[in-house]
Amino acid sequence: MKVVFNFNYTEQIIPPHCRKLRPVSFAGQATMTIKEVSEEQAPVAIISHPVILPDRYKSVSYRYYNDKLWAPSNRTIQKDNYDSWNSYLSQKERIKNIREYVDRLLIINGLLYEQSGEPRYVICTFGLGYNHGSTGLFAEDYYNQNISKKRYFRIDERDKAVKEATRIAEARGDTKSLPIIPWVEYDIIIPESVKLCPAKEHGDGCPFINSIEHIVETVKDPLVSGLMAVSLALSPTNAPD
Repeated sequence: MKVVFNFNYTEQIIPPHCRKLRPVSFAGQATMTIKEVSEEQAPVAIISHPVILPDRYKSVSYRYYNDKLWAPSNRTIQKDNYDSWNSYLSQKERIKNIREYVDRLLIINGLLYEQSGEPRYVICTFGLGYNHGSTGLFAEDYYNQNISKKRYFRIDERDKAVKEATRIAEARGDTKSLPIIPWVEYDIIIPESVKLCPAKEHGDGCPFINSIEHIVETVKDPLVSGLMAVSLALSPTNAPD
């Protein structure tokens, strides 16, 4: 499908009767082609089923094409005044950005899809333990740099993720979070579409947050944990540079 994008851009030029370069805005247009494939070429690989708040969240069918996952898009193709907030960029930069945007789109049987990150389980904790907050097993399609790789699991490691989330909840005293129920369950139809490797792809998370979590799991008293967390936050080693 060919799509015409109208956009604004800025070039540094010397206008008539001027001697110095200055930014001047222009209107541009670019025609891009969004790739179209059939459902047979992009079969359903993973289906998500929300368990918590199923009335608010919908199931998602991830399709597999060109060794990538694609999820249904909830927006229309932006053709007019495309990303006008980027109009300070040059024409070359704007066209590059539009092309990168289009490369992440795919039309499957007439419907618009966007390239998606692989879904994954992540254990998140809140508060200072003993039900001053909670422990939960959530689902995301990206890594949070503040969360350790040890808390991410592939969707085919559901039981392993539940076991670790349960251990953490028990260590924190988050009894109201038990039993651990994943927010989302997954049907894996194409096993080779699941490739995630948090141990290699992600990092150790935020050292400060890791230290707080260690305190919460070890001390097992929200008041003491809170005082120790404040002390840690005020430590010179955590002061901004």
